[in-house]
Order: sequence, then C-alpha cells, then structure tokens
Amino acid sequence: MKLLGSLVGLAAVLSVVPYKVESNECGEKKSYSLTSLTWKADYTPDTDTEEATLNIDLLGGLMDTVHTVKDLFTKEANVDFCETVIVETKSDSGNK
Repeated sequence: MKLLGSLVGLAAVLSVVPYKVESNECGEKKSYSLTSLTWKADYTPDTDTEEATLNIDLLGGLMDTVHTVKDLFTKEANVDFCETVIVETKSDSGNK
C-alpha cells in the first residue's frame, strides 16, 4: 500500500513540473513558454511600449499532450505499405 501511495504522489509531482521551457525572441520582444502535463503558461516581460503579460491555461498542457499522442497514432494508421500497380495492355485491333 505504501508503494501505491508513493507512485501516486510521484505521478502528481511529475504532472505539475514543467517538461518544456521555450524562449521566443522577435526583435526586442521576448516571451517565455512553460508546459507541463497539466498546465501551460506564457509570459511576456514588460517593454518600453507594453506591459508584462502572463497567460495560464490549466488544461493546455494536457490538451497538447492528447493532440500529440492522437497525431502520432493517426499518422501511423495512415501509412500504406501496399502499392497499387496499374498494368496497361496494348490491344491489337488489326488482328481481328
């Protein structure tokens, strides 16, 4: 029972810890994106003309993970290993 409790606790911690951190630069504008299994956050620091923004999507990371897995399986399902070969025959109309 202790092992099950430990595994559930470990899974809970791993679902909250971000696994992907991205930094995007567009000219002088910088933004950061954090993604975990259950949430996603985008942060843009303030500049001379704009204020800082922080967007948190509580199910964004989960939806990204579901779409990634779905795309992985649909791409594998659409692979066609068989080729269709069309053979054209020449008919002799003069031999009739």
